[in-house]
Amino acid sequence: MGYGIIPNMKDESLVCQKPCTHRDCAASREDFIDHNICTICGKELKNGDAFYYQGGGKFRYDKVHAHCMIEQVEQS
Repeated sequence: MGYGIIPNMKDESLVCQKPCTHRDCAASREDFIDHNICTICGKELKNGDAFYYQGGGKFRYDKVHAHCMIEQVEQS
């Protein structure tokens, strides 16, 4: 199972820093700004954090810290 890394959303090369109409900028903001809380521990996912997408959640972008998922799997 591969994990992702939370990108630096303040990097102009990744997403426009001013209001825009780019679909990919809107999708990135929705994914990494609007839905940036781990569904296991409830803490914010920050730049550089390893994460997994969690299926079956309230949003299609539900994410968990990689270390939270690993701990959860190891306990079961």
